[in-house]
Amino acid sequence: MAWMAATLSATSYLDAGPTRMLPPALQAVTTIVGLWRPMPYAGSLFAVLGTLLYLASGIVARFGVSGVASRADVPLTSLLLSAAPGIATVFLALQGTGWLADLLATRTERDEAQRQNDRQLIEDLVPTHGETGLLKWTFALRPARDEILRARRYNSQLSLALLGPRESLGEGDDAAALDEMAIRQAPLAALLKEHLRPTDVVALYRTGDIAVLMPQTGLQGALIALDKVRSEASKRDIEAPAVGLAEFPDDGADIEELASEAEHALQFARESELGIVSRNLLL
Repeated sequence: MAWMAATLSATSYLDAGPTRMLPPALQAVTTIVGLWRPMPYAGSLFAVLGTLLYLASGIVARFGVSGVASRADVPLTSLLLSAAPGIATVFLALQGTGWLADLLATRTERDEAQRQNDRQLIEDLVPTHGETGLLKWTFALRPARDEILRARRYNSQLSLALLGPRESLGEGDDAAALDEMAIRQAPLAALLKEHLRPTDVVALYRTGDIAVLMPQTGLQGALIALDKVRSEASKRDIEAPAVGLAEFPDDGADIEELASEAEHALQFARESELGIVSRNLLL
């Protein structure tokens, strides 16, 4: 504001003609373009265009389009100063305004990026979704990988199930969307924790469905446990979920393969209106 006031005062003093009203408008537009920042250095680039526009307007206002040709013998510098006496201050005013606007826009973008990064860091440190207490999938991956290593070492079974409503919730685009999905899935998650073992891991999968990791549990054992959960859900006015099941090591060698297999099984359960689906169950 101080820069604009000083330069506009100097321009008004030097240019008392009809173009004296143009610099304030150009300075305002330069500020808007610089803050909007459609491209790097937009404010400085528009400052050059604004200066040329001021010069052209001064020539047309004072000499007319045809009057310039009649002054071909006048030195160019004298002609420009006669047409636009405040051109130097206008150029400095617009360049300074454009530079300051660009600088402010850059700092604003940087501060916003830093705020987003800080929010993400905080989000990454919190293991559950809000007040639901439902574990995030990223925090469930480590115990899942540990259980798979243990199952591989001791040649034991392990099952992964995905439970969700009949209609797909879709991919969680951000943390806020997943928090909303967690609230919707909270009653089912509480029911699972109530009826499953303390060693079973219950988490919110990235699609908004609930993932259940059941160590030392084969396909048949998981089928029995989840069928009881579905029956209990119907008694409590909770929508009986569709379930996709995958078993280690038959359906996958790691957690990523098991999750992918469970996703396909859950999708098939939704499309076929079956309660619980696994590749081995369909064979």
